[in-house]
Amino acid sequence: MKIQCTHHLSSPEVQPGKLDIVLIPGPDPSSVVDEESKKWLAAHAAVQSTDILSVCTGAYICGAAGILKGRKFCGPRSLQGDLKSKFGSQEVDWVGGELRWVRDGNIWSSGMFYLP
Repeated sequence: MKIQCTHHLSSPEVQPGKLDIVLIPGPDPSSVVDEESKKWLAAHAAVQSTDILSVCTGAYICGAAGILKGRKFCGPRSLQGDLKSKFGSQEVDWVGGELRWVRDGNIWSSGMFYLP
């Protein structure tokens, strides 16, 4: 199985309101997210008909996009402290220490044990 990208963030087919689901896979936590990607994700998160699915360290991308404010959110158990220090200003209720996944509105997040 493989996933092949067929569109760019600027493609009309993937603009806010056009997608049912946006999957945010877990990158290396030290990855840098470019501004275009952050704005694209934030715009999709603002559309309640689009579900955002964050897996493992995808929490870093969601945090960088600023979509965590006031939400319950999971991330890897071993990285809860790092996530809190990086994105604590967004007033996130980090529940990854107790839960494996949580849904808050249209944002679903999951955490597990992360080994770098």
